[in-house]
Amino acid sequence: MVDIMQKKKYWLVFGAVVISLLMISSATAINVIETRRPVSSNKQVYIDPNICLTRGQVSKLQQAIPYISDRQDKAIVQEIIQRIQIKGKVDSQDISNIVYKLNIYDRSFYTGFVSASGGAGLVGGFPIHFIRALIFFIFAMGGSFGTILVGSWNVIGGTHNVPNCEINGRTIFYSQPNKGLALLGFGIWGYGYWGGPDCSFSGLFALIIVSPV
Repeated sequence: MVDIMQKKKYWLVFGAVVISLLMISSATAINVIETRRPVSSNKQVYIDPNICLTRGQVSKLQQAIPYISDRQDKAIVQEIIQRIQIKGKVDSQDISNIVYKLNIYDRSFYTGFVSASGGAGLVGGFPIHFIRALIFFIFAMGGSFGTILVGSWNVIGGTHNVPNCEINGRTIFYSQPNKGLALLGFGIWGYGYWGGPDCSFSGLFALIIVSPV
């Protein structure tokens, strides 16, 4: 029987290897940039200037729609799909126009690498790859890794691990509940117990929508 400390060690090594491979293999597919300022608990919008979604991604965005539970996030993605079908692509200015049209001002938009975790909350991704989920279960308590069409997190903290979120190496939230939606990428998500309950979500994505809880 592997004790908790051994599981923690295996998990950290396993996660680091997987994420490193994903970042290397995807470096040419998605342009990762650093953000210029973090999102605070106040309502404000930051839109990454390098966001660009194209016609070739429409079918995958359409597949993601049924798995988006947040009403406002779903409305945003539906607008993105419509504009791509009309224009052929959606960039940062289009995102700004969509935000204005929908009157949504508590979210910010990025492209690149996200890492979010907390001592309590919900994390998930679709599709769930059975074999990968089984491998993950052996090392942790549940989750999956690999291609993620749509992923989400809602971390609200806990006794041992405070909620946090980093995007492209910048702290977006620290010790503050936050949630997000990640579309079209590669990553890892799951639940574990490392000295206390823990849930985490991380990966490289074409579009990341994040907001405070």
